[in-house]
Amino acid sequence: MHRPPGSSSSSDDSSKYDELLRQKYTDIPKRSGLLSVIRRPLGLSSSSGSDSSSAELFDRVAIPKVFAIFSEKQESATLESKIQGNEPEQPVTNAQPGRIIAAKPGKGSGMARNSHVSEQNRIVSGIRFEELTDITQIHIQGGDGTTAVLRSFKEAELPSELLKNLLRMGISKPTAVQCATLSLMIRKSDFDIIAQDQTGSGKTAAYLLPIIKHIHDIRNRMQLSHRATAHQPFAVVVLPTRELVGQVAAEAANLVKNLSVRVAESYGQMDMSITMQQLRVGCDILIGTPGRIIAHTRPHGPISVQLNRLKWTVIDEADHFLRQDRKVFETVMEILSQLHERLYVFSATFDQYVVNTYKCYMKPTPFEIIGRQGMPNVALKWRLIESGGTLRKLDTLLADILEIDRHNEVFPKTVIFTNQKRRCSFVAFHLALHHIKAIFISGDMTQEQRERMIERFALCEFKILVCTDIAARGLNMKDVQYVINFDFPVDTIRLQHRVGRTARLGNKGTAYIYFDLDPKAEGRRPFEILEFMNEIGRRPPKWMYKCALVNPPTDVLSGEMEPEDNLCGFNSSLGDSFQLTEI
Repeated sequence: MHRPPGSSSSSDDSSKYDELLRQKYTDIPKRSGLLSVIRRPLGLSSSSGSDSSSAELFDRVAIPKVFAIFSEKQESATLESKIQGNEPEQPVTNAQPGRIIAAKPGKGSGMARNSHVSEQNRIVSGIRFEELTDITQIHIQGGDGTTAVLRSFKEAELPSELLKNLLRMGISKPTAVQCATLSLMIRKSDFDIIAQDQTGSGKTAAYLLPIIKHIHDIRNRMQLSHRATAHQPFAVVVLPTRELVGQVAAEAANLVKNLSVRVAESYGQMDMSITMQQLRVGCDILIGTPGRIIAHTRPHGPISVQLNRLKWTVIDEADHFLRQDRKVFETVMEILSQLHERLYVFSATFDQYVVNTYKCYMKPTPFEIIGRQGMPNVALKWRLIESGGTLRKLDTLLADILEIDRHNEVFPKTVIFTNQKRRCSFVAFHLALHHIKAIFISGDMTQEQRERMIERFALCEFKILVCTDIAARGLNMKDVQYVINFDFPVDTIRLQHRVGRTARLGNKGTAYIYFDLDPKAEGRRPFEILEFMNEIGRRPPKWMYKCALVNPPTDVLSGEMEPEDNLCGFNSSLGDSFQLTEI
């Protein structure tokens, strides 16, 4: 099937090539043989003389043209490492045997049985966890001027069963942001709250614990039935992504075990019958995405909820929710702000615009909790891509994966971020061509496929996850030690959340950041990057000052050059074994 160099391809081969590009490799059948690839040099037209079929799928300058063929002869693997594989992993089909998702084909199941939210996949606190418990790193302002915080879960007078659940989950000591929110939400419950702290600091439990305590106390005080009332939540938690809803709902379900508190979840493409069943059984805390929350507030429907008992609204990842869709944001806030008694907003990244916007929906003088910013437990490794665009980045990516492989006895979990869905699948396929098993997630997948991919990553069936920013917010992925920013994000806020997938709960991690020298490259704002690095107390590479056309500070000029500074002439350390065959 291989064509000798210099020979012309037939029209049949050209049509196959165009069809593969059109399908973005998602329909290539699995074979027992080795999947190999032939690449034309950039700038050469296809044999048919037209490249229009692939123009909408890949950046013509940045992405190489690829033609996939199957060789029946198994060859030796190019990369001899712990992550070998010879086929790209495609999204699962509905008929895949052994799948555990109990939902209609293509629908999400609420991730209740997904290994991603299992006890085995819970992140264990790391060697720097004590830094997260340092209450001197938390600043409280606003409200009535109170700055006192609680020092332990027992001091918060949490129900005994809730304390047992915390111990069972391996949580014995609150983080600083949890100390602050427990104090204010329990002792100063007449005030709204805006809370910010670094990624992986336990903000989810920070708002769930006091809400669960309040609901438990209300039932005991009013002698309500221990069975939650159907379709009548006390609290609504709004989250921006489906996977994050499933994760937070699973966390809440673990916390309310053996308590008279019930949790319901709802998000786009989740099997509606599962949500309806949860609402009927009882719904004290409703956790959902903005669109589903709006749907639940419509009257007289099978999934409608009554908000006459609503006391608390929580907006998690609040800055993302605000910027995601302003019209949806205003609709949700107008509905809930007329009914709830208190509004709590949480995120790792706030700016003054976001804070002022949420204050418009709050009572006067809310409390503001300001925690640590930045990525204190993450080692940053910058990669300057001088020329070659995506081709050079692909070589750099393979070199970095080799470096990670050499420095670890067992290849660790690694997350690779791209800016575009089409590039996400392309990078995963490129890795597979070099015998590196990778899995990818993007918004083009059905919810069932997305949940299945997350589960396989949680089970370590695949050690490399390639994804868009769909997985950049809030997801707790155990043992992720490396994050690679293949594409620099469109802003530094997204960079902070991407990097936050590693080094959670006091663990350490490493983040590779690829920066394209091309002035037209997406997210290329060197001056903004310098400001961000200074704000979080991290030293930017020296060449970043040159890119920003500013003189570096004197201490930078006089200091010793760090490894990441010497990258202006960065060349891939890969040998010829990683060069694809050109025709």
